Amino acid sequence: MARSGLRATVLGVAVATSLLLATPGFATTFGPPHRASARYAWNPGKSLVATDRRLLSIWASDCPPPSEKCATDTGPHMGVFVQRSPAGAVPPDWSKPFRLSPRRVHAERPSIAAEGSTVIASWVTQRRYLRYRPRAPRVLWVRISRNRGRTWGAAKRLSPVDGRVDYPRVAIGDGRLFAVWTSGGNGAIRIAHSDDNGKHWAKATVAQTTSTPFGAGEGYAGLPDIGASGDNVALAWIATDTGIQRALLSSTGGDDFVGATPQPLTGRSPNDRQHYPAVGGATDPADPRVAIAYSTRTSVELRTFDGVTLGKVDSFARATTHRLRPPKSDRT
Repeated sequence: MARSGLRATVLGVAVATSLLLATPGFATTFGPPHRASARYAWNPGKSLVATDRRLLSIWASDCPPPSEKCATDTGPHMGVFVQRSPAGAVPPDWSKPFRLSPRRVHAERPSIAAEGSTVIASWVTQRRYLRYRPRAPRVLWVRISRNRGRTWGAAKRLSPVDGRVDYPRVAIGDGRLFAVWTSGGNGAIRIAHSDDNGKHWAKATVAQTTSTPFGAGEGYAGLPDIGASGDNVALAWIATDTGIQRALLSSTGGDDFVGATPQPLTGRSPNDRQHYPAVGGATDPADPRVAIAYSTRTSVELRTFDGVTLGKVDSFARATTHRLRPPKSDRT
Protein backbone atom coordinates (compact mmCIF):
# COMPACT_ATOMS: atom_id res chain seq x y z
CA MET A 1 0.00 0.00 0.00
CA ALA A 2 1.06 3.63 -0.21
CA ARG A 3 3.07 5.11 2.63
CA SER A 4 0.13 7.13 3.94
CA GLY A 5 -1.64 3.92 4.93
CA LEU A 6 1.32 2.29 6.66
CA ARG A 7 1.53 1.38 10.28
CA ALA A 8 2.98 4.60 11.68
CA THR A 9 6.69 4.74 12.42
CA VAL A 10 7.27 4.11 16.13
CA LEU A 11 10.95 3.33 16.31
CA GLY A 12 11.12 5.53 19.41
CA VAL A 13 8.69 3.32 21.33
CA ALA A 14 10.75 0.18 20.85
CA VAL A 15 13.99 1.98 21.64
CA ALA A 16 12.41 3.55 24.71
CA THR A 17 11.41 0.10 25.97
CA SER A 18 15.06 -0.98 26.00
CA LEU A 19 16.20 2.29 27.52
CA LEU A 20 13.69 2.05 30.33
CA LEU A 21 14.98 -1.39 31.22
CA ALA A 22 18.62 -0.41 31.00
CA THR A 23 18.72 3.08 32.47
CA PRO A 24 18.36 3.75 36.23
CA GLY A 25 15.58 6.22 36.98
CA PHE A 26 14.31 5.95 33.39
CA ALA A 27 16.43 9.01 32.49
CA THR A 28 18.12 9.43 29.15
CA THR A 29 19.32 12.12 26.77
CA PHE A 30 19.48 12.28 23.00
CA GLY A 31 22.16 13.61 20.68
CA PRO A 32 21.58 15.09 17.22
CA PRO A 33 19.64 13.01 14.65
CA HIS A 34 21.46 10.96 12.02
CA ARG A 35 20.02 9.41 8.90
CA ALA A 36 19.57 5.63 9.08
CA SER A 37 18.12 4.95 5.62
CA ALA A 38 18.07 6.09 2.02
CA ARG A 39 16.17 9.29 1.16
CA TYR A 40 12.85 7.73 0.13
CA ALA A 41 12.25 5.27 2.93
CA TRP A 42 10.11 4.45 5.95
CA ASN A 43 9.77 1.83 8.65
CA PRO A 44 6.96 0.62 10.93
CA GLY A 45 9.10 0.50 14.08
CA LYS A 46 11.34 -2.19 15.56
CA SER A 47 13.77 -1.35 12.81
CA LEU A 48 17.09 -0.58 14.52
CA VAL A 49 19.06 -3.27 16.39
CA ALA A 50 22.54 -3.89 17.72
CA THR A 51 24.48 -7.14 17.50
CA ASP A 52 27.61 -7.69 19.56
CA ARG A 53 29.61 -5.65 17.02
CA ARG A 54 27.26 -4.03 14.50
CA LEU A 55 24.29 -1.69 14.35
CA LEU A 56 21.67 -2.60 11.74
CA SER A 57 18.88 -0.53 10.23
CA ILE A 58 15.99 -1.96 8.18
CA TRP A 59 13.60 0.06 6.03
CA ALA A 60 11.34 -0.05 3.00
CA SER A 61 11.51 2.19 -0.05
CA ASP A 62 9.21 2.83 -3.02
CA CYS A 63 11.95 4.78 -4.83
CA PRO A 64 14.70 2.28 -4.06
CA PRO A 65 18.42 2.89 -4.32
CA PRO A 66 20.65 3.17 -6.18
CA SER A 67 18.57 4.63 -9.05
CA GLU A 68 15.77 6.07 -6.85
CA LYS A 69 13.33 5.44 -9.69
CA CYS A 70 9.88 5.21 -8.13
CA ALA A 71 7.90 2.00 -8.09
CA THR A 72 5.17 1.00 -10.49
CA ASP A 73 3.12 -2.19 -10.55
CA THR A 74 5.50 -3.80 -13.04
CA GLY A 75 8.77 -2.28 -11.80
CA PRO A 76 10.83 -0.88 -10.30
CA HIS A 77 9.57 -2.73 -7.24
CA MET A 78 9.15 -1.45 -3.71
CA GLY A 79 11.70 -3.24 -1.54
CA VAL A 80 13.14 -3.85 1.93
CA PHE A 81 16.78 -2.98 2.65
CA VAL A 82 19.29 -3.27 5.50
CA GLN A 83 22.37 -1.24 6.31
CA ARG A 84 25.17 -1.89 8.81
CA SER A 85 27.45 0.29 10.87
CA PRO A 86 30.17 -0.47 13.43
CA ALA A 87 28.37 -0.46 16.77
CA GLY A 88 30.61 2.21 18.27
CA ALA A 89 30.59 4.64 15.34
CA VAL A 90 29.15 8.08 16.17
CA PRO A 91 27.65 9.14 13.85
CA PRO A 92 26.92 5.72 12.32
CA ASP A 93 29.12 4.77 9.38
CA TRP A 94 26.50 3.04 7.24
CA SER A 95 27.30 0.51 4.56
CA LYS A 96 25.62 0.61 1.17
CA PRO A 97 21.99 -0.57 1.34
CA PHE A 98 21.54 -4.29 0.78
CA ARG A 99 18.22 -5.42 -0.67
CA LEU A 100 16.77 -8.27 1.41
CA SER A 101 13.57 -8.76 -0.58
CA PRO A 102 13.57 -10.03 -4.19
CA ARG A 103 14.06 -7.38 -6.85
CA ARG A 104 10.97 -8.33 -8.84
CA VAL A 105 8.56 -8.44 -5.89
CA HIS A 106 6.86 -5.60 -4.03
CA ALA A 107 7.82 -5.78 -0.35
CA GLU A 108 7.46 -3.59 2.75
CA ARG A 109 6.39 -3.83 6.48
CA PRO A 110 9.90 -4.75 7.68
CA SER A 111 10.99 -5.83 11.16
CA ILE A 112 14.36 -6.87 12.61
CA ALA A 113 15.83 -8.39 15.79
CA ALA A 114 19.29 -9.47 16.92
CA GLU A 115 21.03 -11.50 19.62
CA GLY A 116 24.79 -11.93 19.70
CA SER A 117 25.84 -12.38 16.08
CA THR A 118 22.43 -13.65 14.91
CA VAL A 119 19.97 -11.38 13.10
CA ILE A 120 16.44 -12.11 11.87
CA ALA A 121 14.71 -9.79 9.41
CA SER A 122 11.18 -9.99 8.03
CA TRP A 123 9.01 -8.34 5.41
CA VAL A 124 5.64 -8.73 3.69
CA THR A 125 5.12 -9.08 -0.07
CA GLN A 126 2.13 -7.75 -1.99
CA ARG A 127 1.11 -8.14 -5.61
CA ARG A 128 0.72 -4.51 -6.64
CA TYR A 129 1.89 -1.06 -5.63
CA LEU A 130 -0.03 1.63 -7.55
CA ARG A 131 -3.20 -0.46 -7.86
CA TYR A 132 -2.88 -1.99 -4.42
CA ARG A 133 -5.80 -4.22 -3.47
CA PRO A 134 -6.46 -4.63 0.27
CA ARG A 135 -8.06 -8.04 -0.21
CA ALA A 136 -5.17 -9.44 -2.26
CA PRO A 137 -2.62 -11.77 -0.62
CA ARG A 138 0.07 -10.38 1.67
CA VAL A 139 2.76 -12.91 2.55
CA LEU A 140 5.32 -12.96 5.39
CA TRP A 141 8.96 -13.82 4.69
CA VAL A 142 12.08 -13.98 6.88
CA ARG A 143 15.82 -14.17 6.33
CA ILE A 144 18.50 -15.06 8.88
CA SER A 145 22.09 -13.88 9.24
CA ARG A 146 24.54 -15.61 11.56
CA ASN A 147 27.36 -13.10 11.05
CA ARG A 148 25.83 -9.76 12.12
CA GLY A 149 24.16 -9.08 8.78
CA ARG A 150 27.26 -9.52 6.61
CA THR A 151 25.62 -12.38 4.67
CA TRP A 152 22.07 -13.70 4.69
CA GLY A 153 20.45 -17.09 4.21
CA ALA A 154 17.68 -17.83 1.74
CA ALA A 155 14.25 -16.28 2.27
CA LYS A 156 11.74 -18.47 4.13
CA ARG A 157 7.98 -18.09 3.76
CA LEU A 158 6.02 -18.28 7.04
CA SER A 159 2.44 -17.51 5.99
CA PRO A 160 0.16 -19.02 3.31
CA VAL A 161 0.57 -17.75 -0.25
CA ASP A 162 -3.14 -16.90 -0.41
CA GLY A 163 -3.42 -15.35 3.07
CA ARG A 164 -3.17 -11.79 4.38
CA VAL A 165 -0.96 -10.69 7.25
CA ASP A 166 -0.90 -7.33 9.03
CA TYR A 167 2.40 -5.93 10.38
CA PRO A 168 4.60 -8.78 11.66
CA ARG A 169 7.28 -8.49 14.30
CA VAL A 170 10.31 -10.69 15.05
CA ALA A 171 12.43 -11.38 18.13
CA ILE A 172 15.22 -13.66 19.42
CA GLY A 173 15.52 -15.16 22.89
CA ASP A 174 18.29 -17.54 23.96
CA GLY A 175 18.81 -18.56 20.32
CA ARG A 176 15.11 -19.18 19.58
CA LEU A 177 13.77 -17.13 16.67
CA PHE A 178 10.23 -15.75 16.82
CA ALA A 179 7.78 -14.14 14.42
CA VAL A 180 4.24 -12.96 15.19
CA TRP A 181 1.47 -11.64 12.96
CA THR A 182 -2.29 -11.50 12.47
CA SER A 183 -4.14 -13.58 9.91
CA GLY A 184 -6.22 -10.93 8.18
CA GLY A 185 -8.91 -13.36 7.09
CA ASN A 186 -9.93 -14.76 10.47
CA GLY A 187 -8.25 -12.60 13.15
CA ALA A 188 -5.93 -15.34 14.42
CA ILE A 189 -2.81 -14.13 16.25
CA ARG A 190 -0.15 -16.41 14.87
CA ILE A 191 3.32 -17.24 16.19
CA ALA A 192 6.19 -19.15 14.62
CA HIS A 193 9.45 -20.16 16.26
CA SER A 194 12.64 -21.87 15.14
CA ASP A 195 15.39 -23.53 17.16
CA ASP A 196 17.71 -24.28 14.24
CA ASN A 197 18.46 -20.82 12.84
CA GLY A 198 15.40 -20.71 10.64
CA LYS A 199 15.64 -24.07 8.87
CA HIS A 200 12.41 -25.36 10.41
CA TRP A 201 9.53 -23.45 11.98
CA ALA A 202 6.77 -24.52 14.36
CA LYS A 203 3.59 -22.44 13.99
CA ALA A 204 0.47 -22.01 16.11
CA THR A 205 -2.52 -19.79 16.76
CA VAL A 206 -2.31 -18.38 20.28
CA ALA A 207 -5.11 -15.78 20.39
CA GLN A 208 -7.78 -13.95 18.39
CA THR A 209 -8.53 -10.33 17.55
CA THR A 210 -11.53 -8.44 16.19
CA SER A 211 -9.45 -5.31 15.53
CA THR A 212 -9.76 -3.72 12.07
CA PRO A 213 -7.91 -0.37 12.34
CA PHE A 214 -7.14 -0.24 8.60
CA GLY A 215 -10.72 -0.93 7.55
CA ALA A 216 -12.64 -4.08 6.71
CA GLY A 217 -10.94 -4.44 3.34
CA GLU A 218 -7.52 -4.88 4.91
CA GLY A 219 -8.86 -7.55 7.24
CA TYR A 220 -8.10 -8.08 10.91
CA ALA A 221 -4.99 -6.49 12.41
CA GLY A 222 -4.04 -7.05 16.04
CA LEU A 223 -0.62 -5.43 15.42
CA PRO A 224 1.10 -7.95 17.73
CA ASP A 225 4.62 -7.59 19.05
CA ILE A 226 6.92 -10.05 20.79
CA GLY A 227 10.02 -9.71 22.94
CA ALA A 228 12.30 -12.17 24.70
CA SER A 229 15.06 -12.26 27.30
CA GLY A 230 16.45 -15.76 27.69
CA ASP A 231 13.48 -18.11 28.15
CA ASN A 232 11.17 -15.28 29.22
CA VAL A 233 8.87 -14.22 26.40
CA ALA A 234 5.99 -11.74 26.17
CA LEU A 235 3.54 -11.28 23.31
CA ALA A 236 1.11 -8.33 23.28
CA TRP A 237 -1.62 -7.32 20.82
CA ILE A 238 -4.82 -5.32 20.31
CA ALA A 239 -7.63 -7.78 20.94
CA THR A 240 -10.77 -5.82 20.00
CA ASP A 241 -11.89 -3.01 17.73
CA THR A 242 -12.29 -0.84 20.84
CA GLY A 243 -8.56 -1.13 21.57
CA ILE A 244 -8.52 -3.62 24.44
CA GLN A 245 -4.92 -4.85 24.69
CA ARG A 246 -3.78 -8.18 26.11
CA ALA A 247 -0.55 -10.10 26.64
CA LEU A 248 0.68 -13.68 26.88
CA LEU A 249 3.62 -14.43 29.15
CA SER A 250 5.96 -17.42 29.23
CA SER A 251 9.05 -18.50 31.15
CA THR A 252 9.54 -21.52 28.87
CA GLY A 253 10.38 -19.85 25.57
CA GLY A 254 6.74 -19.57 24.55
CA ASP A 255 6.13 -23.32 24.63
CA ASP A 256 3.06 -22.81 26.84
CA PHE A 257 1.41 -20.01 24.84
CA VAL A 258 -1.18 -22.26 23.20
CA GLY A 259 -4.20 -22.45 25.48
CA ALA A 260 -2.78 -19.96 27.99
CA THR A 261 -5.00 -17.27 29.52
CA PRO A 262 -4.08 -13.77 28.29
CA GLN A 263 -3.26 -11.05 30.81
CA PRO A 264 -5.25 -7.79 30.49
CA LEU A 265 -3.24 -4.64 29.77
CA THR A 266 -5.95 -2.07 29.04
CA GLY A 267 -9.65 -1.51 28.76
CA ARG A 268 -10.73 0.67 25.85
CA SER A 269 -7.78 2.46 24.27
CA PRO A 270 -7.05 4.26 20.97
CA ASN A 271 -7.10 1.90 18.00
CA ASP A 272 -5.96 4.33 15.31
CA ARG A 273 -3.00 2.51 13.70
CA GLN A 274 -0.56 4.27 16.04
CA HIS A 275 -1.36 3.30 19.64
CA TYR A 276 -0.35 -0.35 19.72
CA PRO A 277 1.89 -2.27 22.13
CA ALA A 278 5.66 -2.61 21.85
CA VAL A 279 7.57 -5.45 23.50
CA GLY A 280 11.32 -5.75 24.03
CA GLY A 281 13.85 -7.74 26.03
CA ALA A 282 16.54 -6.23 28.24
CA THR A 283 19.78 -5.19 26.58
CA ASP A 284 21.85 -6.76 29.38
CA PRO A 285 22.03 -10.56 28.91
CA ALA A 286 21.99 -10.95 32.70
CA ASP A 287 18.66 -9.11 32.99
CA PRO A 288 15.73 -11.54 32.61
CA ARG A 289 13.05 -8.89 32.15
CA VAL A 290 10.85 -8.30 29.13
CA ALA A 291 9.11 -4.92 28.89
CA ILE A 292 5.66 -4.17 27.45
CA ALA A 293 4.89 -0.55 26.56
CA TYR A 294 1.34 0.39 25.55
CA SER A 295 -1.07 3.31 25.37
CA THR A 296 -4.23 3.79 27.41
CA ARG A 297 -6.77 6.54 26.76
CA THR A 298 -4.76 8.96 28.90
CA SER A 299 -1.17 7.79 29.16
CA VAL A 300 1.66 5.56 28.02
CA GLU A 301 2.34 2.72 30.45
CA LEU A 302 5.12 0.19 30.97
CA ARG A 303 5.07 -3.20 32.68
CA THR A 304 7.89 -5.74 32.96
CA PHE A 305 7.82 -9.52 33.13
CA ASP A 306 10.65 -11.28 34.99
CA GLY A 307 9.59 -14.87 34.34
CA VAL A 308 7.36 -15.01 37.42
CA THR A 309 5.46 -11.76 37.81
CA LEU A 310 4.02 -9.13 35.51
CA GLY A 311 5.19 -6.03 37.36
CA LYS A 312 3.27 -2.98 38.44
CA VAL A 313 2.28 -0.23 36.03
CA ASP A 314 4.68 2.65 35.43
CA SER A 315 2.81 5.57 33.86
CA PHE A 316 4.48 8.23 31.74
CA ALA A 317 1.53 10.57 31.22
CA ARG A 318 3.47 13.46 32.75
CA ALA A 319 6.98 12.38 31.89
CA THR A 320 9.39 14.61 30.02
CA THR A 321 9.14 13.91 26.31
CA HIS A 322 11.65 14.30 23.50
CA ARG A 323 10.55 15.23 20.01
CA LEU A 324 12.70 13.28 17.57
CA ARG A 325 12.94 15.10 14.25
CA PRO A 326 15.01 14.31 11.15
CA PRO A 327 17.61 16.75 9.85
CA LYS A 328 16.12 19.63 7.85
CA SER A 329 17.51 18.18 4.63
CA ASP A 330 15.38 15.04 5.10
CA ARG A 331 12.04 16.72 5.88
CA THR A 332 9.29 16.81 3.29
